[in-house]
Amino acid sequence: MRISNILAGAGIAATLALAPTAQAQPGARHVSHFVSPDRGHDADAITTPPPASRDEHRPPRPFREAVWTEGYWNWNGNAYVWVDGTWMRPIPGRRWSPWRWTQQSDGHWQLIPGGWVPSHEGAL
Repeated sequence: MRISNILAGAGIAATLALAPTAQAQPGARHVSHFVSPDRGHDADAITTPPPASRDEHRPPRPFREAVWTEGYWNWNGNAYVWVDGTWMRPIPGRRWSPWRWTQQSDGHWQLIPGGWVPSHEGAL
């Protein structure tokens, strides 16, 4: 096997290991491409605002402490696709700050990733 093939395979494995996961639901479309906040304005610059948020069906809480993290619209390079919300295990002393889109001063839209923040802080 060529060294370049081994390195390429290792890069793919590393990318997959770092990719966020979502709880699959029947009929849902999930994507693994996320718009990075520090990506800059390149060929994928998004000029169309995301659609309105969807009303989601929450499956039963899987355990007593579970926290619901809302779904959001993601950009797949061509169009917005919905990523379903999911139940997550909370982190003590932290709260969930949801994924959200913001419009930049140049008119482009940027996806701000969701995540766990200290409970005394505002949104990411």
